[in-house]
Amino acid sequence: MNLNAHSALFMTAITCTILLPSSQTFAAPLMANDRSDSASCQVSAANGGAYPLGRFSSAQLHANEPTKLSPMLKTWLISCDAETYLTFSTVDHRADSVATPAANQYGLGHVNGTGKIGAYEVIMKNAAVDGVPTQVFASTTAIFNPAAWVTLRPMQGTHGWASAPNVLKSGKTFSADLEVQASLAAISIMNGPMTDNAEIDGSMSLIFAFGI
Repeated sequence: MNLNAHSALFMTAITCTILLPSSQTFAAPLMANDRSDSASCQVSAANGGAYPLGRFSSAQLHANEPTKLSPMLKTWLISCDAETYLTFSTVDHRADSVATPAANQYGLGHVNGTGKIGAYEVIMKNAAVDGVPTQVFASTTAIFNPAAWVTLRPMQGTHGWASAPNVLKSGKTFSADLEVQASLAAISIMNGPMTDNAEIDGSMSLIFAFGI
């Protein structure tokens, strides 16, 4: 049996307090006009931030161990009309469905009542500011060491572009690849096998904050 109905996860973006429009088909462009006097920024990602998980067979699932899916990568671009610093945090709207709770895991929804479908990680890499490659960071405090890539942290982490330890990188155009690495939970965690009407609907928000 191949399952592909509603098999996607979706990232939306928020700048300050402005929620970007989205649609149930996850195809709307991501745009935002900030209310700050310092800058106005636009956020964009291919396919409106949707990461389709594609088709897979229930025969791929294991009784007592997770099944890894192929990684998916999209480039995110944030363009501002004035120089600014940029950071973001994330919110997992399916946090209660993470199969094995961890600092870097996001949920994929429920199945068979309280069964948990699985989880995914998001890797931030290949970052640039104004077209110049730069490092990134993820931290739960004001202290951080930049690196070539980081794993995003739901609810408790701040992420961004950095020029040195504890120093944010300013610019007008920020970009980074966000790679999703998803896994389907074991059948025992799902409370039974998946069916054609199972809805895999991972959903997270990127909450951007900017200003000089």
